[in-house]
Amino acid sequence: MSVLYCTICFSPFVPDVKARVAVGYACCLIVLIHLAVNLYLILRSTVISLKTKARLWYALQRQIWQRQQNRIKIKLRKHALKDAILSFNEKFHEEVIHMTDIEDSLQSSLEIVEEESSS
Repeated sequence: MSVLYCTICFSPFVPDVKARVAVGYACCLIVLIHLAVNLYLILRSTVISLKTKARLWYALQRQIWQRQQNRIKIKLRKHALKDAILSFNEKFHEEVIHMTDIEDSLQSSLEIVEEESSS
């Protein structure tokens, strides 16, 4: 709006040429200030948008990395669980074999005791 008021001063309404030149410089200054303010606002919104995109990208990369780490941990836990089950099964089978040996020896001892008692 101030630029429109400046254009009135370029008419024969202002007879002094030096005043017209000064008004011309003032008009240019007003336009430059207006342009600078608009560029600042545009650049500020662009920078804010870029910051937001960078934060989202960083969060996404961190989430992807965390998922990979979790997958590795799950695989390690599965392997550890499989190893634990296998070692438990081996110990269990050893104990079962040991128990059957004990039962067989007890059975034979009982048979011997029964034969001696019946005789």
